[in-house]
Amino acid sequence: MNRSYLKFTMASGDISPGSGPWRQLIARGAGEFGIDVSSAQISKLACHATELLKWNRRINLTRISDPVEMAIKHYVDSLACVPYVPEGANVLDIGTGGGFPGVPLAVVANPGKVFMIDSVRKKISFLQQAIRLMKLYNSEARHIRAQELKEQSDYSEFFDIVVCRALSGIDHIIELAFPLLKDGGVVVALKGRAGQVEKERRQHAGKTDTVQSTSKIRTVKYRLPVLAVERSLVLIKK
Repeated sequence: MNRSYLKFTMASGDISPGSGPWRQLIARGAGEFGIDVSSAQISKLACHATELLKWNRRINLTRISDPVEMAIKHYVDSLACVPYVPEGANVLDIGTGGGFPGVPLAVVANPGKVFMIDSVRKKISFLQQAIRLMKLYNSEARHIRAQELKEQSDYSEFFDIVVCRALSGIDHIIELAFPLLKDGGVVVALKGRAGQVEKERRQHAGKTDTVQSTSKIRTVKYRLPVLAVERSLVLIKK
């Protein structure tokens, strides 16, 4: 933990989801990405965070349970995707886990539909409950793998944006996402430090597969507020 993190937590008092300091963290973090988040939107995120912590006592949804770290590493980090999600876009979140980045995008980005999928049934059960509590009518969570979803004709090349987090390897991301992505659509992948991302890009550039050669890749670097952690977004256009 860096000094700014310790200073914030020591001065904040109650930092549980929905508290004043927690809400300020979300608003401040979003503001650093040029995003205005309303009080009502933060309330929805706090509802999700509260339910996430409740379920996390029984099933493993997240290893991050500290409210400040949750605010920054889960919610604010997810909001880094918002500028790349056009209004009304249909969004697929592959391997959503506890709902990241799908839930924050559904709340803040004003998409058409956010479809969140995961191979772990318990995680989807949690998300379905959270979606009901948040009254997040533009969202759906489903227990299915991307490899299975692409076999369903209704979703073949259906999505405008595919988002993912913690999926390793650009080639693997393209393999999963492209059959579900419209021509001209974009994959937005949340990744770690830029050095590892550049290594993956060099490996990808050495491939000659026809599908992979049709992609255009761009990397956007940023820092998470308070924690000052380096992150990267990889944007892959089909």
